[in-house]
Amino acid sequence: MGIISPGEIYTVSTIIACCGINFCMMAADKRKSFQSGDESIVLDDNTEKIFRVNNNILFGGSGVFCGNEKIYEPIKDRMNDRLTIVDAVKMTEDYMYNNLAFVRALKRYYFISGRDDDGIYYLVRVCLQEKDKCVHTDSFVPMRKDQKAYMIALPKSMESDENATRFNQMLDKAVGGAESLPDLYLECAKIIQTVEKEDTSKSVDGGISFLSIHD
Repeated sequence: MGIISPGEIYTVSTIIACCGINFCMMAADKRKSFQSGDESIVLDDNTEKIFRVNNNILFGGSGVFCGNEKIYEPIKDRMNDRLTIVDAVKMTEDYMYNNLAFVRALKRYYFISGRDDDGIYYLVRVCLQEKDKCVHTDSFVPMRKDQKAYMIALPKSMESDENATRFNQMLDKAVGGAESLPDLYLECAKIIQTVEKEDTSKSVDGGISFLSIHD
């Protein structure tokens, strides 16, 4: 992760998370931006925002962060094999509630995906709901082979109902048509590249991170 001064505010944006009955995956760009008025300036294209916690959990963060705050801050003290997905979700919820005043000022999404002790895969989003300024948790558990859950976080400059609908439709088509994890990686990469091209940020040519867990 890039090094920035304590107290500096930065933004990380695009994350795609997906899970099925026997897998989960996350894909993300590596851009770190600074908001200057209406303009978003890219600081670097080498910042990781998705992490493999252990063999059963993936964790990602999107939104606005402080320079001395790690993206995986809610679970940083338990980044080990003993952490379960249930515990990871609870710790993230507690972190959001305990820092509610802080998080209210800095829009934030956390994505947690993986399998529990029974091998059941989950996709979870913990975020601050704009309309009521409360912490909300959305959980998805595919129960059949043809069921897949997915989520996407977009850059602030592209947040609109129109873009949310458009990119969710693109993701729905990509997830439904992918026959393997490599196919899904490729389709997610295309979507992230489309976001980067349309984003108003001054970007450099960065990479894309992929992580997965599967049976």
